[in-house]
Amino acid sequence: MAPAGPLAVTYCEGWDPTSRAVVGVLPVAVAHERDRVGEQYAVLLGDLRRPYALIEVAWRQGYAGVWFFDQALRRAAKHEFRRLSDDRLFLLETVQRRYQHYGQAEFDPLAWRRTRRYGTDGDFREELEPAGEGGGLTDSGGSAPVEMLWEPVPRFGGWASLARRDRDQPAVLTLTQHPHPDASARGLTSGLPLAQRPWRPPRPLAPSNLDALFDAGTRFALPLDDEVATVRMEVRELGRLRMPTGRLVAVDPALIPHDHEPLVVSVSPGEYSVALAVARWEPPAGSGPGWGRVAAARLLVWDEPVAAWELALRPSEDPRLLGEAEFYGFGVDSGTACLVDAAAADRLHDNYVRVGLDQGIEVTDPGSGANGFVFASGWGDGCYPVWIGRTAAGEVACFVADLLVLDDATVLA
Repeated sequence: MAPAGPLAVTYCEGWDPTSRAVVGVLPVAVAHERDRVGEQYAVLLGDLRRPYALIEVAWRQGYAGVWFFDQALRRAAKHEFRRLSDDRLFLLETVQRRYQHYGQAEFDPLAWRRTRRYGTDGDFREELEPAGEGGGLTDSGGSAPVEMLWEPVPRFGGWASLARRDRDQPAVLTLTQHPHPDASARGLTSGLPLAQRPWRPPRPLAPSNLDALFDAGTRFALPLDDEVATVRMEVRELGRLRMPTGRLVAVDPALIPHDHEPLVVSVSPGEYSVALAVARWEPPAGSGPGWGRVAAARLLVWDEPVAAWELALRPSEDPRLLGEAEFYGFGVDSGTACLVDAAAADRLHDNYVRVGLDQGIEVTDPGSGANGFVFASGWGDGCYPVWIGRTAAGEVACFVADLLVLDDATVLA
């Protein structure tokens, strides 16, 4: 329900759930400039002691999040938007929480929670967790009117439309925007350093130490449960992948009949070398070789240094829709993965076999001569990203199927 009277507008760095107060009040001019350049800031709607909503804005990341408060000044609901065009926002996700008692902490993992994630076609998946992370989950789907999910990008100061609790109702809020009277006196005329701000926009998964994975002999410290293991990298050359189309497919070989869409970025037709990065656990002194896991597979296009990495995508995937630590990748359900050209995937399906823990094999179709490389998929089943490495000139240097064995590891000197 919308409040009865006008809502004051206060610009700030964000919200502190411990003190239940805004952090770093900003002059309007500072917030306006951040809006113009895409830098993050926040907008509190309502009295500072009894706020109605908090809007987090970070246009550089195409992000806007709207939090709604309950009577205990806890953020109890959120609408998360993504800027998918210059003038329109898409409602990606809604989250609602219900707290069992007044003193329950904000974001208590045992609080009742309902999450809806929308697709741009209006279809959504809903997860209902009556006890939060305490157990029990109902997963369902449905469809919403597509027009309900889109919102005009607000001009600076025009927050009423974003701050609607019910998306299918028109905006009825009245806002009163005033600069905070003592913002300058608090020494916050330019705001807090980035590291001290109380929130940040969602960051999708970023690649970790990909170059070091293929540097034989590199050692990593890998946290595992209550201990830290030390692993040493081995590089195993598998051979050359024949690519008549230049369109790469990374896939579980058992799933090829259902999922073998090639990546958007392609290379010139030809033959390219494929290698595995194997993480070998260092054994105690005097014992035999340590056990290993395939950490990554690389298709090398140009033997030049990688200047930048980017997530490889399929045609239907939009990186602007990714949330915190999310990524697009290929699914594995048989403990194995493969790299193959799009023209050969179907032909090779019947020739694929399950491989051992840290082996890689070449599979060839006798009739066509098409080949592919199959290897164990890191820790086993799951979903794994493919990264594209580009040279300083922007050319594709390599593709790396990252099996996420060492994504939390640290390179040892």
